[in-house]
Amino acid sequence: MLIRLDSNKNDREAIDEIFRVVHSVKGGAGIYLAALTTENPIYGGLKFFLDTVHTFESLLSMIRSKDCNFEKITLT
Repeated sequence: MLIRLDSNKNDREAIDEIFRVVHSVKGGAGIYLAALTTENPIYGGLKFFLDTVHTFESLLSMIRSKDCNFEKITLT
């Protein structure tokens, strides 16, 4: 889906599929995090991962509602 999106930034089907996958990952990580105590050594890393996935999901949500879109950026 990311390759399709790279070649066509307006591919709504690819955006929707990526959103569903990210949403599922976020949900699974959230359930796992809820089962851990803050003293667990993986809690911090999983919390950071969950926050990152949540941010990506929010970006995809904005793209789905057409508030913004993907643009190719060339890094120099």
